Amino acid sequence: MSATMGDTARVPMDPPASAEDRMPQLISGFFILIGCLFLAWGVAWFLQTALFLGQARPGTGVVVGERRSTSVRIKGHSSYREVRTTRAPVVEFRDGAGVRHRFVPLASSQQVYETGEQVPVLYDPLQPGRANIRSFDALWMRPILLVSFGGSIAGFSAWMLVMFQRQLHPETSRASRRR
Repeated sequence: MSATMGDTARVPMDPPASAEDRMPQLISGFFILIGCLFLAWGVAWFLQTALFLGQARPGTGVVVGERRSTSVRIKGHSSYREVRTTRAPVVEFRDGAGVRHRFVPLASSQQVYETGEQVPVLYDPLQPGRANIRSFDALWMRPILLVSFGGSIAGFSAWMLVMFQRQLHPETSRASRRR
């Protein structure tokens, strides 16, 4: 019987990867997803901060106290207990209309503020309760850390995924490198 136009040459295919072979790919994919979520969260926070700065008004606030938050972490069979206390300043300021507002910065820095200390603030004139201390740490440190962490996790996991693929299919990876 003669060959018809619809016949195609058969190309040998690799046998399907076992579940054991796919596990590193699944784990890498999971960490790529987690990294991308942190990356997106950091980018969103960065954009929100940039938008805030675009409409914020400067002012001067006074530290009127501090808010303490304590957490207890128990390791092992309660033989080791770690108590951590974080502190954030409570800042009071007056907006352009003279109305008094209080806020606790969302991102506390390593800087310790004393009660009565004057601090530069930025506030949203449409929502004066939305305010922050005017410092690099308070405004930018969280988005920078989130983008750095998310990008590092996603990038390293993507690199690991490529390495697993090359290990699983060495012929294919060599051919693509020659091109």
